[in-house]
Amino acid sequence: WPTSTTVYDSIGNPHFLYYQFSRVPVQTGAPAAATSEWAWSVSEDINGTKVPLANSSTVGNAPLYFDNTGTLLDTTSQSVSF
Repeated sequence: WPTSTTVYDSIGNPHFLYYQFSRVPVQTGAPAAATSEWAWSVSEDINGTKVPLANSSTVGNAPLYFDNTGTLLDTTSQSVSF
């Protein structure tokens, strides 16, 4: 499930970010109420090349977890730096 957005830096230059979400089997260590787990990644378009910035495996980040009603479960904050 891909999506994208444009963000702007402090001097007004646009940066094109691409997000990819993939449903994966719920792993050991997931919250007890988790019935689905989604891995994610973010990349930036630099001169036509998608450069990886962060993903759910990056130290300090985590997948997104949902319960059986589709409610996002409280997880650690996520970080993407560029």
